[in-house]
Amino acid sequence: MPRLSVLLPALGGVETVATALERWQAQASTHDLELIVLCPDGGDGVDGARAVDTAGLLLHEARARGIHASTTEYVFVAEDHCLPDDGWAEAMLARLDERWDAIGSRLAAGDTSDARSQAAFLLGYGEWMAPLETGPTRVLPGHNVVLRRRILLDLGDELGELLLVGAFLIRRLRPGRRFLVVADAGMTHYDVTAWHRQLVVFYTVGRSFGALRTRRWPFPVRLAYAAASPLVAAAHWRRALAQYRRGGRANGMRPTCLAPAALFAGLWAFGEAVGALLGPQRVAPGAWRSETKPFTASARGPKA
Repeated sequence: MPRLSVLLPALGGVETVATALERWQAQASTHDLELIVLCPDGGDGVDGARAVDTAGLLLHEARARGIHASTTEYVFVAEDHCLPDDGWAEAMLARLDERWDAIGSRLAAGDTSDARSQAAFLLGYGEWMAPLETGPTRVLPGHNVVLRRRILLDLGDELGELLLVGAFLIRRLRPGRRFLVVADAGMTHYDVTAWHRQLVVFYTVGRSFGALRTRRWPFPVRLAYAAASPLVAAAHWRRALAQYRRGGRANGMRPTCLAPAALFAGLWAFGEAVGALLGPQRVAPGAWRSETKPFTASARGPKA
């Protein structure tokens, strides 16, 4: 029987995630994985995986449906542009019997050929790049994390809302629970490389973060938060700087990446200001723009 469900979003159709699905199916322990493709076309042509119909659903809603449809104790909230390294499944499955509530992977950038790509990864996932030691942790990313399904279902209707920004789901689950990061469970994350797409991604990320972060705040407080966007930008950039100092050079990054990191941090913060004023309902329909970027083998990364 499968021990872990992998939820692979394919809202653009199964064919858009063919490479990612192939990589998941190549895992040596694939018989222990329940591969679930979240797609609106009924899953025609899906081989070796189970399709869950997501017609008419936004991405966070599709993920919630996938969690409800899975049959294992643990689920893995995957991205269509983050691929497991060889041996990922063995390393991750070996820790399930230890009864952790959430388990994260070591992440590496799929493209470090230019400063902008380095900056994008540093801001998004720098905290989980090598050097990384296996052990308990308080901080995990919002995606590419194994989660105990029961605690997700216990959230009820709040689950779908929090999946709009996975980072806030992780924060919601953290109190009183056990988190682990496994350095041997490696994944490679591919960001978009086209300049205009990078700008869209960080602005959209910011809108989602701002909307969810402030969703229960009174309007005057949300307005003040929006006005403080320069401070928010500085906080994002300082995080990138700290991670660069920790392991940037060892991961093929150069100091020049800190300049586009500042631009992306500012755009993220501006997006947060806009999202704080708009609210989750108005932001949610466009949130897919920061997450739907399927890996294509021919381009060796997401389609620009």
